[in-house]
Amino acid sequence: MLPVFGTIDGNIRPSSIAEAAVYGEQHDLDGLWLGDHLVHPLPLLESIVTLEHVASMTTRVRIGTSVMLLALRNPLAAAKQLATIAAYHPERLTLGVGVGGEHPAEFRASGVPLDQRAARLEQSVLLLRELWSGEPVTADGPLQGVRIAPIPPRIPLLFGGHTPPALRRAARLGDAWVGFYKDVDGFRAARDTIVLERKRLGLEGVDFPVGMVLPTLITERDTGADARAAEFMRGASTKNFQTDPAQFVLAGTPERVVARLAEYHAAGCGHFILAILDQGQAYLEQLSAVCAQVLPAVRSWGSG
Repeated sequence: MLPVFGTIDGNIRPSSIAEAAVYGEQHDLDGLWLGDHLVHPLPLLESIVTLEHVASMTTRVRIGTSVMLLALRNPLAAAKQLATIAAYHPERLTLGVGVGGEHPAEFRASGVPLDQRAARLEQSVLLLRELWSGEPVTADGPLQGVRIAPIPPRIPLLFGGHTPPALRRAARLGDAWVGFYKDVDGFRAARDTIVLERKRLGLEGVDFPVGMVLPTLITERDTGADARAAEFMRGASTKNFQTDPAQFVLAGTPERVVARLAEYHAAGCGHFILAILDQGQAYLEQLSAVCAQVLPAVRSWGSG
């Protein structure tokens, strides 16, 4: 995850995005990911514009959102913007989508009722797929008959979500799923739900990667690492991580972080998106530690 968020004191460094993206590509990361909000307690760079910036500063690494709150956006405008990025940078874009809701103010400000966000997300996903097909939209509504061009290269859809309905939606509509705020047992239960739903739909033979977004803080010592991580988390989230932040974050020495990743991998997690918690001056130092001391161990496990 790139440092598109500012720090708790309100500072943000847009120049660090390109620096981190180039460094990540040079050190063989598979993907560079962005969070997405329109209104947030922290400063935040807009995700679609930043996707293009990151893509133009790199040459091969996959870029994507994890995850975009698609319900907040006009589906026609989003489809056209994302198709344009995919046209400029073929086979590099993944669109991660989710319902959000942790910050109700952005839904209120966008005129989207909070209780309609799931239905709006599903409708928008179906519209994006139709718009990207090159054929006129068949769905009822103002976009019926609309066709956009050029047709983009395939844009995989990565779904977030953690509730049973969200997991079933991911299994039905998505190309992959990524979890967030789940311990190992929670991940395993979510994965099982997805596997069962894919089987029910007759899709068990179609590849469907599952992974986790894991907030990460590399420290010199394990002692006190969880408490430091909890401070970062409280600054950016409405969730309370005071009781047991170790459930949700990777915090400590690189060895401890690798050991925690190994637990998720053993539970069937084949993809990791590490969300470095320190979005300030120490971000690049944290990224360097991930690339030098965590990535080689994960690479040694192979895929799946």
